[in-house]
Amino acid sequence: MMQEPFLENGATAQPQRNVPLEQENAMLRSQLANYQKQVETLHPRMVEMEAAYAVLAAEVANYRRKEQAWQAIFTASEQSYIQLLGINQLLQKPDRDVQQSYPLNAELQQSQTRLQDLLRTMSDWAWEVDANGIYTYVDEKVYQFLGYLPEELLGKTPFDFMPPQEAVRVAQEFSQIAAAQRPFRKLENLNLAKDGHPVIFETSGTPIFDLQGNFLGYRGIDSDITERKRAEEALKQSETQLAQKAAELQQAIDRLTLSEERYRTLFELSSDGIYRWELDQPMPVSLPIEEQVDWFYRHFRIAEANTAYAAMYGFTKVVGLQLSSEAYQSSLEQKLSLIRGFIASGYRMCDAELEEVDRQGNRRHFLNNGMGIIKDGYLVEGWGTQIDITELRETQQALLQAEQERVVELAKANAALTRSLNAIAVDANPNQIIGHILKVIAEQFDTSLVEYWLHSDCNRTAYLKLTHWNGEILTPEEQPGHPGINAFPSLLSLICPNDLGYPASFLIDDIATDRAILAASAQIEIDINAWYQARGVSRLLNIPLRLNDKTVGALDIWLPDDRHFSNLQIELGYAFAQQMTLAVYLNQLFEEAKQTAIFEERNRLAGEIHDTLAQSFTGIAVQLELAKFLVEQNPSDVTTTLDRIGELAKTGLAEARRSVWTLYPADEDYADLAQKLSHCLTQMTSGTSLHTEVTLHGEPYPLLPFIGKNLLRIGQEAITNTLKYAQATHLWIELIYVPDGIRLTIQDDGCGFDPKAPSDGFGLIGMSERADRVGGQLIITTQPNQGTKIDVQVPLTHSSP
Repeated sequence: MMQEPFLENGATAQPQRNVPLEQENAMLRSQLANYQKQVETLHPRMVEMEAAYAVLAAEVANYRRKEQAWQAIFTASEQSYIQLLGINQLLQKPDRDVQQSYPLNAELQQSQTRLQDLLRTMSDWAWEVDANGIYTYVDEKVYQFLGYLPEELLGKTPFDFMPPQEAVRVAQEFSQIAAAQRPFRKLENLNLAKDGHPVIFETSGTPIFDLQGNFLGYRGIDSDITERKRAEEALKQSETQLAQKAAELQQAIDRLTLSEERYRTLFELSSDGIYRWELDQPMPVSLPIEEQVDWFYRHFRIAEANTAYAAMYGFTKVVGLQLSSEAYQSSLEQKLSLIRGFIASGYRMCDAELEEVDRQGNRRHFLNNGMGIIKDGYLVEGWGTQIDITELRETQQALLQAEQERVVELAKANAALTRSLNAIAVDANPNQIIGHILKVIAEQFDTSLVEYWLHSDCNRTAYLKLTHWNGEILTPEEQPGHPGINAFPSLLSLICPNDLGYPASFLIDDIATDRAILAASAQIEIDINAWYQARGVSRLLNIPLRLNDKTVGALDIWLPDDRHFSNLQIELGYAFAQQMTLAVYLNQLFEEAKQTAIFEERNRLAGEIHDTLAQSFTGIAVQLELAKFLVEQNPSDVTTTLDRIGELAKTGLAEARRSVWTLYPADEDYADLAQKLSHCLTQMTSGTSLHTEVTLHGEPYPLLPFIGKNLLRIGQEAITNTLKYAQATHLWIELIYVPDGIRLTIQDDGCGFDPKAPSDGFGLIGMSERADRVGGQLIITTQPNQGTKIDVQVPLTHSSP
């Protein structure tokens, strides 16, 4: 039964076996239509050719009747005609001896008269040639056939008026006849008339002898058979064409017959339902769609159906069934909906699924395809195929249920994996993490024994690391007598070369019979099977733990002999093994990160001390030198200098406390770099002879404290180096604000230094590290006696205005 193809919820999955059958049906229908068209096309042509053939046959028969009549006349008079022709020629010679040798009598005159009458009435022309084939006599009728006068042929051979190849052929044949001096009849030859058109003659002749019996030549007649040959050729071509068309028609009929046989075989033997339907009254396709639906429903009936289609509804025959029949258990509303969809889809349906109820009350699922045939604006009939996909749908339902059960199992497994991942995220102790994973595995696999093994660097031996046994996490020391306390020979899974394809897991069904386990027992002199049998397990799932193409351990999951590992459990075990490997790897990364953090923090604190306390102490030392000078030169100014020394000491103490009690400054401390840098310069150079100049370009904006602090420390270190080493008289500081970055330049006119010379100071290294921390670039330009320029540029990818 058909279903509208536009239903979106209908199944489109069609069994593969239906595809070639539908293709075969389509091909057969196409061939049938083509053969019908060929027959319709060939029929008028065959009638026309048969009529032409009949006309040609009549003409040929009439010609042959005439030829037979002439042949009878010719046969009766040929010899006497040729003899009389010779006598007539002799009589025309003015030789008295000849006339005396052949006295004329009344009978001879009568014969001559008859001969002349015969020559005038016959359509042929007479000729005579000598022993060399040269014309010696030509009848005047030759002009009617070749357009030559008799005198134009005399002295020439018949071969001179033939095409070259034809002349060679006829000359060779005539030479053989002349050599035998025998008469000949109906020798066909092609000649060319004076105007060039071809003329076909049928030549007959008899040899001429003198009274002594000497061969003189031939005399004979030529009959024009050109029209007869043309008619025969046309008849032959017609017969050939007719035979060809008859053969083509027969081939078409044979193919049609074969196609019909194949179709019938397919129709009857196909396991798919195939049916043809008709409308008792053809339906105009111009009607409104609702009227078409009603018309189709009232006039539809099954015209032809195979056994498979009938069996789908529990019948042996269904011819004549209508949509209103009880065989179709769908409701009227559903039937009308199907028809409406069929019409709306252009009288076609494709992979339309229909659910019906058979005579036993069982639900059946069918997949339908079909099309209607429209002639002269009327829907008259159509074809359809139907496949029973009930088993497919039941199988899909079973698979769906199994998949749902699998989803439940996967949800449980996912929950177990989540718990183990949470343990990795929360626990810091690797043994605690792995112990928790072992516990989750035991719960998921409903087993009492799960083990974690650690392997040596050479992968030749293994050691038991941790065990989950009956809900407890045990160390090797808590399991005396365990085969894994001492060096245990690694299984084959642990010694595979790294360049080979590495399996994800190894399954041992019974350790009591496994060769590897037996070999290991003999090597360590411990009954491995007895140890595990005492714990009620004998079946092992061994999963290697791989890290950086190296086996670092193994996860062993044990089951009793009455249970087996499913594929899902093996996949889940592999996932747990990866988590264990991750826990080991994270522990290694944690240890490495901790050591790196300690090292970086140590360097940071050293830099802070250098940039704060050391610089403060440098300022104090400079001011103390100034105080010593003033004690001797101007004692009244010593108090001011000592006050500055006190301020530097307080500043150094504050920075020291800041470094000790906080890791990073508060947001407002270093955001205004220009103000902080100017204040620092005033403090450090006050009372010295150093002339300073600060230039600000661009609109200042707050910096991230982390960037501002590091740039300030670089500036402080540069000022300190100028005061301590440069012996400079001028110091220029330039601070440039641009939208995409900030630039700080400190330049003096001091003694400079060789940048390639070794240095035991920490200042330049500290400045370079601080520039790297903020993602900036530090450039130091200096040469001996040419001053020093320090330029640092920081992009604003790590800050915002």
